[in-house]
Amino acid sequence: MAYDRTAEFHELFIAPLWHGYRSLLADHWGALSSQAVILDVGAGTGVGLLALAGVTAAQLIAIEPDRTMRTALMARLATDVVMAERTTVFTERAPHVMSELPDHLDGALLAHMLGHLDARDREQLWTLLLPRLRPEAMALVTVSPEPDGRAAADGELAITDARWVGEREYTVSYQPHPVHGPERGHLSVYRVHHRGRQVTEEIEIGAWYPITATVLAAEVEAAGGAVLETGNPTWRAVVTRT
Repeated sequence: MAYDRTAEFHELFIAPLWHGYRSLLADHWGALSSQAVILDVGAGTGVGLLALAGVTAAQLIAIEPDRTMRTALMARLATDVVMAERTTVFTERAPHVMSELPDHLDGALLAHMLGHLDARDREQLWTLLLPRLRPEAMALVTVSPEPDGRAAADGELAITDARWVGEREYTVSYQPHPVHGPERGHLSVYRVHHRGRQVTEEIEIGAWYPITATVLAAEVEAAGGAVLETGNPTWRAVVTRT
């Protein structure tokens, strides 16, 4: 997926989520030393890296293949010397980049990104990532809600949000969209209003594979790992083989 038309809106709506994630990150990785290494797969604009840097002293590795998102990530690192010193950025796409990473990792973050990968890429990702996690290390992974088995009415599954920047209101609507055959895709509509008048609309349609906790557990277990509850319905902890 390319973010060249919608990257400007990304952090407006994703950053608030990370305020609620910081305690979870701190619980798992707050005690790590500066010799430890944490991997962020699909780092985007770096908002997750910023949260990590605030709760752990570990060295950070970011994977972000999209050039537009990576531009924002590099701009963030360019204005934070301390964070730049402890962050290495890889531009290749997961899972293909995994062979370039260190043999031992003390943690991995996979936030809102697994749905971009198809089943084969996810299988390769877990096969390559799990052996790199130290026995005591974990990967934190976001999951999609489990389906409730009923047909939803048109628009019922849409998620909307709004933010203000100066005098302009920015809104977004996310909802499923039937793209790429039987797999569920997504439709995102971003709009900007100024004094009651719409001045911008950007529409993004792409593939998104809904990775529920059930799907995650099956795929991780097939690769030799296990999945634990974290107490947060959005997150699961993946444990490597011992």
